[in-house]
Amino acid sequence: MAKYKCVKVLELDVFDDDGSFVENKYFAVEVGSVWEKDEEPYRFIAAAESVRLTDSNGRWMEIYEDDLAIHFERIDA
Repeated sequence: MAKYKCVKVLELDVFDDDGSFVENKYFAVEVGSVWEKDEEPYRFIAAAESVRLTDSNGRWMEIYEDDLAIHFERIDA
């Protein structure tokens, strides 16, 4: 799997286990954090142009390819 390092602060909305938006709760992705791109086809946000990233703590997020290009750089593992 490809690895990516966050190079620009990214703040994401939080959703519960049922996929419902959680008001006033955000997830801040820290600059310098490393994430692996998951190649599985399943996407929670059900968009072909989205990617799933997982960190070493098992946290995951889904973002669009455009956001990946803006906020992350690919690194050699």
